[in-house]
Amino acid sequence: MKPFVALKLLLALLPFCCSASAVEYTGSGISTIKFITSYNGNGDVMFRLENPIEACVKGYWMSSSDVGFQANMSMLLAAFQANSNVRIYGLPGQDWPGSSGSYCKVYSVEYHK
Repeated sequence: MKPFVALKLLLALLPFCCSASAVEYTGSGISTIKFITSYNGNGDVMFRLENPIEACVKGYWMSSSDVGFQANMSMLLAAFQANSNVRIYGLPGQDWPGSSGSYCKVYSVEYHK
């Protein structure tokens, strides 16, 4: 294959390989946590920000089976108790199972001053 043809092929396929592995996380604005709810049956936790973004207007959720659950839960509780500013990154396309509305699955929790 000629180098120019190989380069054109590579450039043509690049969007497909990257979009398949890219994840569309959405960051909230900097806000405080309005409330946190923990559910006994499945261990899910749901919370809402004081100033939610439209994509996650109902709140954020995470499952107790998520790898980072303990770390994220500790950070959320500390931020809620101290009324600290946070930014939450979540996946708008992963609604909370059984819910209706715009919930986002938590990806990460950040503290902000």
